[in-house]
Amino acid sequence: MAYRIAIVNDLAMAREALKRAVALVPGAELAWVANDGDEAVAKCRGDTPDLVLMDLVMPRMGGVEATRQIMAQSACPVIVVTATVEGNAHGVYEAIGAGALDAVDTPRMPSAAGAVGPGGGATGSAAGGDAGRLLEKIAAVRAAVEADLVRSKASAAAAPIEAVVAPCAAGTPNKAAPAPAASCTSLLLIGASTGGPQAIVDFFSGWNRARAVGAPPVATIIVQHMDPQFLPGFAAWLGSRIGHSVALARTGHEPIAGEVLVAEGGKHLAIGPSGAMVSLSGKPSDVHRPSINTLFDSASRACPAGGAAVLLTGMGRDGASGLLSLRRAGWLTFAQDRDTSVVWGMPGEAKAIGAVDACHGIDVIGATVAKAMAGQPTKKVSS
Repeated sequence: MAYRIAIVNDLAMAREALKRAVALVPGAELAWVANDGDEAVAKCRGDTPDLVLMDLVMPRMGGVEATRQIMAQSACPVIVVTATVEGNAHGVYEAIGAGALDAVDTPRMPSAAGAVGPGGGATGSAAGGDAGRLLEKIAAVRAAVEADLVRSKASAAAAPIEAVVAPCAAGTPNKAAPAPAASCTSLLLIGASTGGPQAIVDFFSGWNRARAVGAPPVATIIVQHMDPQFLPGFAAWLGSRIGHSVALARTGHEPIAGEVLVAEGGKHLAIGPSGAMVSLSGKPSDVHRPSINTLFDSASRACPAGGAAVLLTGMGRDGASGLLSLRRAGWLTFAQDRDTSVVWGMPGEAKAIGAVDACHGIDVIGATVAKAMAGQPTKKVSS
């Protein structure tokens, strides 16, 4: 079956460049073309493709709102393709927050017929201009989605996980946990993927309200699935939205109460036995680097009963098993609910395996977690 790709762009030259790029994708075909976001939402509702290449700045409806509506009505993978990612950084983070998986500059049309490949056909450069980066992004998104489907089918074929993992009472570890390392401070760990940037902003909105009524300061470490090139800018963007200084996590640094740290891309982040952060290279086959599971698993070993962990909206399963490790070690564990998640993949998997103390809507989860960490009673909610 062909891999169907849709194009959304108001510029004729950009549409032509994208059509040529799609023609270079093995096994792919053009699903349809839309001239603006409003048209794309309608077409996606009637004919959902395997992937949408979404422009940002368009008449009637721009790419951010179009992505938001597509994810709400007919969810499918979206890659933002804009004239300049760097020049439209704010819109890129907004679109990723709405559910886009990645972003890349629009490829240029080739200036000439160009070279001929060994088999007699046009090379990627000749046929698609400078489409190489876009083709890499398409291949990565396609591979990640297909890997998630394979894992989901394997999970469905196995015995129900709920029958294997007995849910534990909120706040009660499944086994006796060793004493926390003396250097471990109170930690808040957050994992997010599809739709994560906006969800993290909304989480901190509630968190900040609770802080005003006495919630204690904690060190926060965030893993957001995102292209490594965007993470430094994402940290700056996030800091401007949540009212906290946000920095990239540094190897050897021990988190300090009040800090908000974001894991760098291209490698895993873990908490070592001393409580300091360490970087791990991981394997080339890893779907996500950094992996939420890697951070959560390391924290369950280094800082048992050390704080709270939250799994927000995201495609796939990353973070679920790590959240279970934390819950068994005595951590407070939370997940975003189905209704407010852009994609209820990761939090839904965590709930299915008994890794979650409670699921909450994004409008209340931040305040709920803050109150729980302060020892105040909270209402337990299931999605």
